[in-house]
Amino acid sequence: MPSVGLAYGKENEVWNISIFPAFTYSTQTREFGLGLYTLLEYTPKINKKLNFYSMLIVDSDFSFKEHQASSQIIRLGIENRKKMQFGIGSTISQTGNSFETDINFGVFIGKKF
Repeated sequence: MPSVGLAYGKENEVWNISIFPAFTYSTQTREFGLGLYTLLEYTPKINKKLNFYSMLIVDSDFSFKEHQASSQIIRLGIENRKKMQFGIGSTISQTGNSFETDINFGVFIGKKF
């Protein structure tokens, strides 16, 4: 789904927040819509070698008539000095006007570049 929008980001040593409001177009239904995408990270120091790592990604897509899809991605774990992250996470997704929900849990491994 093509989209165009603006992004706002702000970060310091512990917090990172990015917000992306967007105007979208569905090539399947040929309808315009709106999207809102948000990324929030919180990484306070535990000790000299490790940080606590938490991340929340929230995104929603709406046509001008109804809800299309939304998801929330949650990650909790630790991060080392080389910016490798690992821990547990969950992805929660909703689709359509009925907000049919799917929830998944598992482990994650990540790398911040």
